[in-house]
Amino acid sequence: MKIGYLLILVVFIFLAGCSSAYKVSDFDYKDLFYGEFNRGARDNTIKITLSNDSTYNWQYGGRIEDDTLVLSGNKNNYNYIPLIKIKKLSYKKSLPGFGIGFLVGIPVGFILGQIMAFFTTGLANNQSVPIIVSGVITGPILGGILGSILGWDYVYIFNF
Repeated sequence: MKIGYLLILVVFIFLAGCSSAYKVSDFDYKDLFYGEFNRGARDNTIKITLSNDSTYNWQYGGRIEDDTLVLSGNKNNYNYIPLIKIKKLSYKKSLPGFGIGFLVGIPVGFILGQIMAFFTTGLANNQSVPIIVSGVITGPILGGILGSILGWDYVYIFNF
């Protein structure tokens, strides 16, 4: 029964996704939104979805100033897009992805350790404990690495 609960927990976390979505209207002040976005998107690849549903990835980062998205370029070239033309902005960070991957890796590693112990040594053998422990140790490490690769998406939805 414990394994059933752990499976439900893992499936719930997996289906919850690895992202945070914000509506710009949820921010009390534009400055709060601008500050949060600017801190996160400064050096990250930004995915820009315009109001006509065309999507672009900008790898040099950017910031928002005076209701305009300022996209940094190489050699100090800048591109400007008015926020009124933007439907959605998103960027990805790897550190929060590591955390959720590490946490999800613990029960997944435990379950895989249980399965490996059952098929290799049987339930009654005392040698199954090191296999389960190795699963619990390996699961969070691999989960953290995978979470870092996949990252955590921050999505900002505009509703002008």
